[in-house]
Amino acid sequence: FKLQLTSLCIDAGIDLNLCTADGNEPSSWTPAPTISMPAGAASVGARFRYDDVGLVQLYLQTMDATIGTALPFVSVPYEIRLMSKVGTVETAFATSTLDQSTLMFARAGDMFGMTAASYTAQGTVTPNFGAEGSAEFDLPAIERGAAAGSGAFTAMTELPALQGNFGAIVAGKAAGTQFHWDEVGVIKLTPKLKLETYLTIPVTTVPAYIGRFIPDHFVTSATRMDCVPNMKCDTDVTIAAYSKEPMTTVKVAARAAGGTATKNYQGVYARKVQLAAFGNPKVAYTPLTGLSDGTVEAATFKDGIADAKP
Repeated sequence: FKLQLTSLCIDAGIDLNLCTADGNEPSSWTPAPTISMPAGAASVGARFRYDDVGLVQLYLQTMDATIGTALPFVSVPYEIRLMSKVGTVETAFATSTLDQSTLMFARAGDMFGMTAASYTAQGTVTPNFGAEGSAEFDLPAIERGAAAGSGAFTAMTELPALQGNFGAIVAGKAAGTQFHWDEVGVIKLTPKLKLETYLTIPVTTVPAYIGRFIPDHFVTSATRMDCVPNMKCDTDVTIAAYSKEPMTTVKVAARAAGGTATKNYQGVYARKVQLAAFGNPKVAYTPLTGLSDGTVEAATFKDGIADAKP
């Protein structure tokens, strides 16, 4: 005999192809395949694919228009994953650990965009996700994104929370453009649902490995001697040194965009820093010559701070 299948979405909120929402009588059916029923068999198996999610009920119709129904079941996402978003362009994050040689992703504290979405096994977004009203994305769980025991892992002594949030889910996807992480290193983000399950069923989440984050800027501080009246220092200058005399205490500190310390700038994440002299800071930073011993070696950074002796 032949049969046809259709589906009914329960509390879905939207109409989908081969899915009639909110208890309405199904009106769209699949083509009628031929199903062979062996003699004496009470049932026969059939395979089908449903490219969306939700609480679903199947209807069966034979060629003489006899209709039967199945018990409702939950069609869950094949996976939930994060994507990088720049403008309207989305790209995949890495799916394995990163290290100190990974190309720069962002400066510490800089804003970046991400999307979180529900996907089918074929990699398409499931548009019904979120329409049932119970799905909402939380901030992703954060971990170190380097291989355990590696230098890139052990140098990350700080792991502050990710800042930002996702907007409302639209057609299975939520986006946010104001995410930022205020440290140096590589991180692993795992998407999370606020209810932790989808219609009470656990879901598969795919971690995203993101980095490398680098300092936004460096600040320097120096201690030698106080400005005395005869030096005629500017009002905002309090430290002085005689020409060609070493400035015995100069500290260089790595900072995030908001000015907070980036203590992970050490070990394999640190890079050599070169100090330079500038004049006329109130008008324009004019490069000056004559500064010697201005190199700060990477190995001297600890907790994002290093001493220099220019």
